[in-house]
Amino acid sequence: MKYLIVIVSLLLLSGCNTTTRYQPKNNYEIFVNTWCLQRHNADMKYCSCFTKAMAEATPDTTKMKVERAEPGAVNELSSVLRNNNQLFATCEKQRTLSASLEQIVIPKKARALVKRYDQDILTPTNKLNAVVTKKIGYKFSMHDNSNPVNPNNYTQLSKYEHGVPYFSTYYNGALEKPDLYKIEQGVKHMRFLDYAPDTKSGCSLTLGECTYQTSSGNTKKMKTIFKEGVWISDEPSFLGKRVIVLRIYTSDGLPLYEQLIFHNGNKIVRTRHEHN
Repeated sequence: MKYLIVIVSLLLLSGCNTTTRYQPKNNYEIFVNTWCLQRHNADMKYCSCFTKAMAEATPDTTKMKVERAEPGAVNELSSVLRNNNQLFATCEKQRTLSASLEQIVIPKKARALVKRYDQDILTPTNKLNAVVTKKIGYKFSMHDNSNPVNPNNYTQLSKYEHGVPYFSTYYNGALEKPDLYKIEQGVKHMRFLDYAPDTKSGCSLTLGECTYQTSSGNTKKMKTIFKEGVWISDEPSFLGKRVIVLRIYTSDGLPLYEQLIFHNGNKIVRTRHEHN
């Protein structure tokens, strides 16, 4: 009973009009729908689909554990999410993407980089002209400043083919993934895709809503705007979560700055470090 009181209270606090969204049929669906609405900014259309999908995919034994708040219920729900990607992928098409990207305040560090690089920043206007001109052997890493830079972990420009640069990764000074990707107009083309474009990378440089395919064949949706020299995206993360990502590229299409803002407010900031 205490569990149900908490759920009902959460529904009331959410301020959602229950007549305009999917009506859960049992306590388990109430839990799933409430969790989804809280995590995904009261996206009723998406959560309606998600709740139905979870009801279909979750074993009855797991539903009972959730209703009783038994130990292990969370782990079993995580397994349901991981094992039913195709089912939940259909809900991505129902998702309402963030309409508040324009309201995001550009961080001081990002503004400083845009000012410093000035005309050497990738924009929607010049991205089709992005050409890498670094010398073969150029090394860089995206560093989050939480630890000292490891001089033995980096990405290296390994070769050019028909003017297109290829990049390899090194770990502890040893070649880890040779010619892992090439970059054209800022978009990565991955070796494991036979150097076809990485569609998520393409979406991060496409203004407006954009869909892409994951390596498992699932369809995902994201939205990108460009503001004050920064590409800002609302994009999928793990287990149905969303993340806001701010990116800055130099005009050759190489990454310069990246900030991830998670749904719980945590942030990760990475900037390019050039290795000698």
